[in-house]
Amino acid sequence: MLAQFASMAYRDCKNGDPNPPEGWKFLTTASHFGIRNGYFGTAYWHPEHQQLLIAHRGTDIKNVGALLTDVKGVLFNTYVEQMSSASTFTNKVVSVLQEIEHKKKVSFELFFTGHSLGGWLAQVTAFTTEYLEVEGGKFFKHLQETKTKLLQIALCMLVMITDRVGWRSSLPLLDVRQKWRSIDLQHLDITSYLSAPNRINTCNSHLGTVYRIFTDLSDLGFFEQHTPLCNPATHSMDKIVQICESETGQVCKDNECRLKLLEVVDWPVSAG
Repeated sequence: MLAQFASMAYRDCKNGDPNPPEGWKFLTTASHFGIRNGYFGTAYWHPEHQQLLIAHRGTDIKNVGALLTDVKGVLFNTYVEQMSSASTFTNKVVSVLQEIEHKKKVSFELFFTGHSLGGWLAQVTAFTTEYLEVEGGKFFKHLQETKTKLLQIALCMLVMITDRVGWRSSLPLLDVRQKWRSIDLQHLDITSYLSAPNRINTCNSHLGTVYRIFTDLSDLGFFEQHTPLCNPATHSMDKIVQICESETGQVCKDNECRLKLLEVVDWPVSAG
């Protein structure tokens, strides 16, 4: 389900196009296609289970803003506008949920997902939803429980967010005020699903529970296996979606009846 929503976020996600998984309803989208931004996110909910999911779009190579976000935000660890756009969209959705919870006396379960850059933004919004609230156009510290699921995180970990929080000059819209205690990132419920190790998912260490997805790489030629061409191939969203059976949504098994999904004890990190 998480893989499907992360994949759907690459489309414009209008009502009924594409169709969400069974039981899920389209809510809304948010976008900011400025040349320095390029954000797109979408929200769905499951009325029966009272679950809400926000999916952030990953890197679109035709989107200049997304490419700039990858370089400035992820590689060089500086504030980028997509952080603010994703956090603002999430905050608006969560605010509506809180009003419904108060009036109807119901509880919602909140999930974030995304592929590549979208996975990085899922972590950012997990952090801002858990610890921050908006006042006068800025985000300040608060506390709220969340449940977060991520897909194929790109060049990211919340440890980078802590560094950014410490650099107030580069974070004009994320001004975190600490009172009495420090932020503990281990309290965030993060699950990461990574394909074969590549230059994208080994750029930094990972928090939370990490799973290795064994995608089908049998179609890779010699050059894709032994050159940097292996990075986009192993990072492919299409291959991640294929590890689930189309009818049941269950994780596929290999020829020895083992699930193509295993929990990771230690993940490699690239040097330099």
